[in-house]
Amino acid sequence: MKGGNEVVIEPDELQILLNLYGDDFTLSYPLYQHFDILKATFDKDGYGLELHSDKDSYRNKADNFGKYSGEMPSYYDLRDCLLSSGVISHENLKELEKYVNQKVESGVKKVFFCPDTNLLYQNFLSTFGSI
Repeated sequence: MKGGNEVVIEPDELQILLNLYGDDFTLSYPLYQHFDILKATFDKDGYGLELHSDKDSYRNKADNFGKYSGEMPSYYDLRDCLLSSGVISHENLKELEKYVNQKVESGVKKVFFCPDTNLLYQNFLSTFGSI
């Protein structure tokens, strides 16, 4: 345990933590009250995530903190963190998977693609198991 109320948990302890919180929980920016980032709602298939802010509304919320708003992570920092950890996936991931599968099934022997730096940074190759 670290100072204050901060607790660091291991990945295998996450399910225990989620069980303690029950069906729903909200992730908030830790330094500011009432700055909700996302809400997780449990259903029979697992947790569904709902982002509370799009890019513009996130920036507008951050701007409310005046001179300290520049100290906050940007919307893209948050998005990249959630992508690289596998919490969320790219919006067009199903389309890519369908496209790759169609090419493979059509008799194309090999499918090549070159991920750019952003995809590498977001751990795309690790979190997308279909490739």
